[in-house]
Amino acid sequence: MSVTTAQPFRIGGVISQTLSTLFNNLVTFLVISLIVTVLMYVVIFIVGMVVFGAAMMGGAGMDPAGAGMMGLASLGIGAILGLILIFVLIMAVNQLGVAAITYGTVQSLRGRKAGIGECLSRGLSVVGQVLGVAILGSLIVAVGAGIVYFILSFIHDIVGILAAAIVGVAGFIVLWVAVPVAVIERPGIIASLQRSITLTAGYRWHILGVFLLLFVIAIAIVVAIGIVVAIISVISSGLGGIVSFLLNVGFSLVITALAATLAAVGYYSLRVAKEGVDIGEIAKVFD
Repeated sequence: MSVTTAQPFRIGGVISQTLSTLFNNLVTFLVISLIVTVLMYVVIFIVGMVVFGAAMMGGAGMDPAGAGMMGLASLGIGAILGLILIFVLIMAVNQLGVAAITYGTVQSLRGRKAGIGECLSRGLSVVGQVLGVAILGSLIVAVGAGIVYFILSFIHDIVGILAAAIVGVAGFIVLWVAVPVAVIERPGIIASLQRSITLTAGYRWHILGVFLLLFVIAIAIVVAIGIVVAIISVISSGLGGIVSFLLNVGFSLVITALAATLAAVGYYSLRVAKEGVDIGEIAKVFD
């Protein structure tokens, strides 16, 4: 195994490397984010029309005098199944984008540039495992936070909400690099979650610091966008609306790409800090 000198996991270093990687692959990652966003809206529209349309037609075609309640029950079941299907498909499309950008990030870290098609192809090859990791991880965090809220809400609702929020953030941090593990190491769904727990151990306050700093930067950008839009709107309200829409869409795409890039860089930085493994060793799975 190829190893290098272990380097500390530094908040500034992770953010700097993430931003550098993102800007070096800005067009590729933004196009991937755009494709994923458009696909999610297409999924919502098509599946929503098919599932809910069929459920409503089925309910409307029944005799309201003899089976009105049954029709309503059928419509309710169809709606629930439709929402579940839409949720799973949206998660799958979203994780396709995450996996694609993760692959592109690893290649960029090793000094190579991966094209849009190559990234999407690699992401598609692991989307099943990545989807399983994302859904199971989300369920674990949600259930844990829900249980904490249920218990502590007997003391006070605010106490329950705050405790649940803390559990949710902690769970997110602990499982932060589970998806990059699934894309790069491919150990399986459960093993990916366990691997993330191991890798983040000892660095969870650092990871929280990364997110807090990026949150401050994001707030500053949002404020700057608001100021720009306000100034333009004074000149022309119509132009201000167009600029606002374009800036918000662009900001959303950047955040989507940034989140995936950050997790991949975080995974790499944690492995270097804890195991002293170089990027060549990490990326050899793709060769």
